Amino acid sequence: MGLHSPSNIYMTPNGNLYVADTSNYRVQLFSNGSRIGTTVAGDQTAGATMAQLNLPTSVSIDSSTGNMYISDTNNHRIQIWAVNATQSSTFVGGLDWCVGTQIDAQGYIYASDFLANQVLRWFPNGTYSMLVAGNGTAGSGNQSLNGPFRMDFDASVATAGVTVAGGNGAGNASSQLKYPRSIYVSRKTGSIYVADTNNHRIQRWSVGATQGVTIAGDPYCVSGNGAAQLNMPVGVILDANETYLFVSDQGNNRIQRFTLI
Repeated sequence: MGLHSPSNIYMTPNGNLYVADTSNYRVQLFSNGSRIGTTVAGDQTAGATMAQLNLPTSVSIDSSTGNMYISDTNNHRIQIWAVNATQSSTFVGGLDWCVGTQIDAQGYIYASDFLANQVLRWFPNGTYSMLVAGNGTAGSGNQSLNGPFRMDFDASVATAGVTVAGGNGAGNASSQLKYPRSIYVSRKTGSIYVADTNNHRIQRWSVGATQGVTIAGDPYCVSGNGAAQLNMPVGVILDANETYLFVSDQGNNRIQRFTLI
């Protein structure tokens, strides 16, 4: 069985790739260099038991334990899967439509709650910590979010949002984005890599830039299934050396690797 509408992807420092295989209701692990996946969460059937997932959209790994934190979106919860476990436990439930999870260096767990227009944070023990971003109402101001997807971190701390990419209306100009679904911040340069989903491209925005540069996908924003094309990319990540860019090419049911220039 191949991938079916893969969403966000996560890569460990040793190059192992985890894929939220959304419409197969599972998480797949691809060891470094392998194109054969192993199911490490879910049983390929939509459900709400501790062995099942329903439209998982994101996965993050706690580097101290190896535990996976999975956005079990259609079950409105975040699930924890221990290494080699066949069942999970619920970290937090009652979310509206969680489509992104992330863990910071201190072990805090973050969730992008798409329908609630906010990003929330919990302590590692599952105790609620705080509202991080958004105010619960869709909007375009610096205090608001509108359907947030995947998040990433840099070393800065802020109390209000700052637009760092896009913000010039939906479109395919170099200063625009169209329904971006995922970002990744370079640990070396601070550049932001954006899955510009409905433009079928990956854009790189340097720090302070007012325009992005297309580094993957068709330069004319045309979808396709060729090796240099993308169709609704929704996940993006770099390897530890920042040599390769990995893209969850959802519309083509595949993960693509591009060499960075």
